[in-house]
Amino acid sequence: MASLEVRGRSFRVVFRLQGIKYSRTLKAEKSSISADALLRLEDSLDRIEGGMLVPPPGKDGLTLATLFGRCFSILLAGSLEPSTIQTMKIHQRQLKRFFGKAFLINGLNTGHLQAFMESRSHDAGTNGRQSRRLLSRYAPFGTGAASTN
Repeated sequence: MASLEVRGRSFRVVFRLQGIKYSRTLKAEKSSISADALLRLEDSLDRIEGGMLVPPPGKDGLTLATLFGRCFSILLAGSLEPSTIQTMKIHQRQLKRFFGKAFLINGLNTGHLQAFMESRSHDAGTNGRQSRRLLSRYAPFGTGAASTN
């Protein structure tokens, strides 16, 4: 869940919370004090995961689940074809499976999206075809270059 890194004479703790990676430098220079801080952090993360502790909300606090809930709630009846809505829900399930429904949108960056595309490229596509062939036509996200395959 959390790890401790040695950076010169200081220590840094690295952890993930609600899909966002955090790293914080500890003011301690002794490994025993840093190890204690790591144990306290892991205990807090376990309590958050178990629902006994509520993490502070993000700046926006908009989660992936909330975003999709709002999106589908404002759709006007008949404004989209049923097949379009079905496709949107397929994408929703894939994103929730990869990021988790509690993922905070304000922490989303191109690295997250690239990791999602890489993960999807290994999934089985429709009718047993691999998604990799479809995704190989696109350049890495954010590069602006297109593949000529």
